[in-house]
Amino acid sequence: MRLKQALKSILPWAAGLVLAALLAHAQGLPKSFAWTAYGTTSAGYAASVAIRNALAAADPAERYWAATWAGVNKDAGATDALKKLVDDPAPAVRVAASLSLCQLGLEGTYFAQLVSLIEDPNLIVGMYAMNAIEQSGIRNEAAARAAELAKESNYEFTRRYGKRLATLVEVPNP
Repeated sequence: MRLKQALKSILPWAAGLVLAALLAHAQGLPKSFAWTAYGTTSAGYAASVAIRNALAAADPAERYWAATWAGVNKDAGATDALKKLVDDPAPAVRVAASLSLCQLGLEGTYFAQLVSLIEDPNLIVGMYAMNAIEQSGIRNEAAARAAELAKESNYEFTRRYGKRLATLVEVPNP
């Protein structure tokens, strides 16, 4: 039943986004225009409100997806709620909230949170943190340190992320 309700609430949003993308494509405009145009519609506003409300949901899966979409949509209005989720009991929510805050331009504080999650006792959390670090697009000295830390992980897949990230990071020689 919850899935059916969720689909009903997201259908107008998804249809509006597809329509905006098709219109942008027909006009020869970049994809980013579709997001911008869609965000100014009432369906886009309704989706933002629904996402912000879901950030406080009891279900960690809802909080995870809401945090993820708040970052993807660059919803600065969700910043305060995302900051609270950095300390969420569910590690996946902490990873998603930290990545979203980085996507909102607050990487100075929240990138370090992602790096700290690499050493979580639950090895899968470390792998997801590395995935988020890679998605963030941050390729500075902090990312290089994260790559080195990940390469020392007890989990093979976290080490793989670390090795790949190390090849993507360009740190200037002193």
